[in-house]
Amino acid sequence: MPSTCPRCGAPDVVPLVYGLPNTRALDMADQGLLRLGGCDMLEGAPSLHCMKCQHAWGSAKGPEAPEYKEAMARAVSAFRPIPEPVRRERMYQRRVQPLLDRVLPAAVAEGAECLVIEYVARSQRWEDGPNVFLVHGERRELIEDGGLAGYLLDKTLPIEEQGDDLFLRVRVQGQEVMLELEPDREEQRVRLSLRLEALTALRLEPVEPLERRPSCRYCGGPLRTARAAQCFGCGMDWHDPNNVVSNRPRR
Repeated sequence: MPSTCPRCGAPDVVPLVYGLPNTRALDMADQGLLRLGGCDMLEGAPSLHCMKCQHAWGSAKGPEAPEYKEAMARAVSAFRPIPEPVRRERMYQRRVQPLLDRVLPAAVAEGAECLVIEYVARSQRWEDGPNVFLVHGERRELIEDGGLAGYLLDKTLPIEEQGDDLFLRVRVQGQEVMLELEPDREEQRVRLSLRLEALTALRLEPVEPLERRPSCRYCGGPLRTARAAQCFGCGMDWHDPNNVVSNRPRR
């Protein structure tokens, strides 16, 4: 018998999936077949979600529980693959466009000249970052990017070449604009500077100020989110405040 929500009794129960979602998981979430729970599954985190009343629950067994496996099997059988052009357009409208409408006007309102995306690449992987900075003259401020860096690096955003110059053609709050994009590579460090001057000519609606990224209390490096309990830079892990450990490999 299919699982039902313990709060409202509805049969609209879907699995909660944790970790970095792949394309299939994103498509299944868009179709309402599962719910994305975030990057980390902490101890006691729920494993099932009711799409009707939004209640979340689950047993200590998590993904190994029979009711979770049943919900996942239903989701997989109901899933219908999405053609790549449709997927990219849907991703742009649902995820990318809201970011552009929020992040870029906020950067302009704060007087930033550039929005800089920076990361260190080793063996074709991101070793550090991507991190996003606002640039005010010589001052750089690390901000929460909300995924904008990933979309740009994944070429979801439309980059155009004009001679030796690169431009990003985007719509910001319904207005089309071309923003100059300056790539810079130093050994393994890649830096993309998105110049914001063209946005100052637009009539932009006020938005909430951008959040600043927190720093690691041990090395001062950037943390992934405000709720992070470990630093991928120095390896320190404080999920248990009473037992702080270092996960950095010994050399």
